[in-house]
Amino acid sequence: MLFGRRRAYLRKAAVAPFDGICSGDITVIAAKEGLSPRLLPFIVQNESLFDHAVTNSAGSLSPRVKWQSLSQFEFELPNADKQEELADILWAAQETRSRYKQLLTACGDVVKITICLPEVCGMTRYLLGDLVRNCKEKVDRDNNPYEYFVAGDHMETERPRLTMRGRFDEADVGPAFIRLFRPGQVLYGSRRTYLKKVSVADFEGVTSNVTFVLETKDDSILPQRLLPFLLLSDRFTSYSIGKSKGSTNPYVLFSDLADFEIDLPEPKTVAEIADIMCAAERLKEDYRSLIATCDDVVKSQFVEMFGGPDPTESDCPPVTIGELAADMRYGTSKKASDSG
Repeated sequence: MLFGRRRAYLRKAAVAPFDGICSGDITVIAAKEGLSPRLLPFIVQNESLFDHAVTNSAGSLSPRVKWQSLSQFEFELPNADKQEELADILWAAQETRSRYKQLLTACGDVVKITICLPEVCGMTRYLLGDLVRNCKEKVDRDNNPYEYFVAGDHMETERPRLTMRGRFDEADVGPAFIRLFRPGQVLYGSRRTYLKKVSVADFEGVTSNVTFVLETKDDSILPQRLLPFLLLSDRFTSYSIGKSKGSTNPYVLFSDLADFEIDLPEPKTVAEIADIMCAAERLKEDYRSLIATCDDVVKSQFVEMFGGPDPTESDCPPVTIGELAADMRYGTSKKASDSG
């Protein structure tokens, strides 16, 4: 088991399916007698262990956690039979999750291929500015009737569906949040456009003045439902990055994006493409939900078999990971001088 001890808050841990060499900033952990090797990866990737590693890290610019500190992480371990039972469930959930991720990737590939609009007879070239308007409806923050706001952190990379939002009555919202958006309009993050933050809200709200609120001018030529996929395309992203200004926090103006050229087939074909894209995106959301369910299975099994919030309710004895696992630098691995 490989554990990234440098900047543990990045939560990097993995099982290597091959022999190899790693850097000194990676701790190589192996199970001792009494701990199922199949269960070790899930113990190491447990949120509680990562929290322990972060808390016990030393250094400011590049914090590291030592094995001596990591080995003191304490948890409740069931007997050998229960360990194998738990490992069976967890690996089944992991394998199912991996399949769902493969399907999610395949759906993403469908979207990327489809948005490369087919070369058919009758293609017409447009400029983005001829088809899309940047809506700048302002909200009077002193008399704000809206409940929700959307910031850049609420928008996920390459995910059109907006699943997060903030409430004005629960946060200190800056004065830049004056731009009104309505259901179905597309939010486009104009800062660091390489992050590909493009979202569609199903509610009314307010966003900042550096987020474009976009809608199509003629739905028969460019359907509104196709717009987010166009903005997420690699070709558009490359164009947007190329037009961006600044180095630390690069931004792009809508006037620059307005010159982006789009070749569109006749309306019926465009509508069919939009339908395919939306169907693929709905399927992606279904797979994301199934992946989240697999993650919940893993968490629930740890709560059930490793004990809940009240340790007095558990029959499992508390142990430290250092008692049942070894850092291979200090464990059973041989030194180069030992060979031959």
